[in-house]
Amino acid sequence: MIHAKRLLPWLAVAVALAGALGVDPARGFSLLGFSLSLDQRDFRILNNFSGPHANDNAVEHASFPGHVGAVLAIWKASVEWQSRLHGDGSGDPHQPADLGSGGANFDPTFQAEATSPGDLNGNTHSQIAGCAGGLFAFCEGPSADGWRIRYYACVDWDDGPGTTISGIDLQGVAAHQYGHALGLGHSSVAGATMYPSLGGSGVESRSIEADDGAGIQAIYGVHSHTKPVINGASVTGNLVTLTGSGFDPLGARVWFTQARAGGAGEPVEVAAGPTNGSLIVVLAPTSAGPGDALVRNPPQAHDALSNAWPVDLPLCPDPAPYCVTSPNSVGSGMLIGHSGSTGVGAADLALLAVRGPQGQPGIFFYGPEKIAVPFGDGVRCVGAGAIGTFRLPVVTIDPSGAVSHALDWSSPPIASGPGAIHAGDTWMFQFWYRDPGAAGSGYNLSDALEVQFCP
Repeated sequence: MIHAKRLLPWLAVAVALAGALGVDPARGFSLLGFSLSLDQRDFRILNNFSGPHANDNAVEHASFPGHVGAVLAIWKASVEWQSRLHGDGSGDPHQPADLGSGGANFDPTFQAEATSPGDLNGNTHSQIAGCAGGLFAFCEGPSADGWRIRYYACVDWDDGPGTTISGIDLQGVAAHQYGHALGLGHSSVAGATMYPSLGGSGVESRSIEADDGAGIQAIYGVHSHTKPVINGASVTGNLVTLTGSGFDPLGARVWFTQARAGGAGEPVEVAAGPTNGSLIVVLAPTSAGPGDALVRNPPQAHDALSNAWPVDLPLCPDPAPYCVTSPNSVGSGMLIGHSGSTGVGAADLALLAVRGPQGQPGIFFYGPEKIAVPFGDGVRCVGAGAIGTFRLPVVTIDPSGAVSHALDWSSPPIASGPGAIHAGDTWMFQFWYRDPGAAGSGYNLSDALEVQFCP
């Protein structure tokens, strides 16, 4: 058992500030003098945790879809501070059916994984090299403009989810540090999550206590009766149905977790459309992935954002190149790519190819089968299978050697017939082009692209 280890203060200056602001004798919490606006409710995790136990948990939880390991532990730590239960509150054996205990007008939006630690206002969690004695982690520059939380690599972080911990509980320490990011200093109440020393392995800090709740309510106000509330969600394909109360009839918007790592933390947002105040039905864009949904009403106020509720949206894999390209008259051969999404509902996928002979015509074509057969001066990588291959309109390679074609979802072969593309389909695409300047057959092909289409 590890006793009374210190949690690294977010900054020595901030500790002094907390002391200067003072602690009311009737309370234990202290405040840092700021709050996070709705534009600063996002958080992301760079999973660069390298310890032997930091990513042991490889099992998803239904209330935290799509993520495991250190990312899942920090996600749980964050939603513990939200206004009410996260979904049904499950996911932490230390506090069964009780994740989400803040009771304030504060709710965070999980925006999946980061690809770098970001800057001081990036709202990210990540590991940092080195040690600092008995100090485990720190929150840099917490302010109304954002924050960054770092965890020392020399600590034996344990991602749980159980309560028998090897080393230090990542979820418990993350809950403490996230409290600083929200505007809380340290508490004088032993056992509170914001108490400056960690008891045991830190598991107890996963669950915020009464003094922590009083602190977050002092910053953001007690949960308002006008605040939108989600109390249920269902997902069919990318059709999301949210039930609850307080949804603005005309101006409500839905926030989703981003599907891919990276970004700057902005939620994937869609208009809810007219609502009766208790029911929202929307199509989630393909840029949204498994995570949380929140409802935001128009005012820029703490009580305009709902609690986070888990939604397990399907992830559509990125188009994957395969096969080979072949040298042409201008270089090493054309490469195929894409822009836009693979969502049928979005209908914005465009095919691209580069490194071709300018001014020459070509066609993108597609089919159901992967093959590798010599053809002209290149390799044909798309086969007909049992239904055939399908040509798209003729295009001309531009002076830079590039060419593109936006799929036309209103006309054959994409809209109808044996080549019709539907959600759930997987098709192979390739570009064929004239190349009279090359010695050989006078035509060639790019490499190929496997595309799985989503709703």
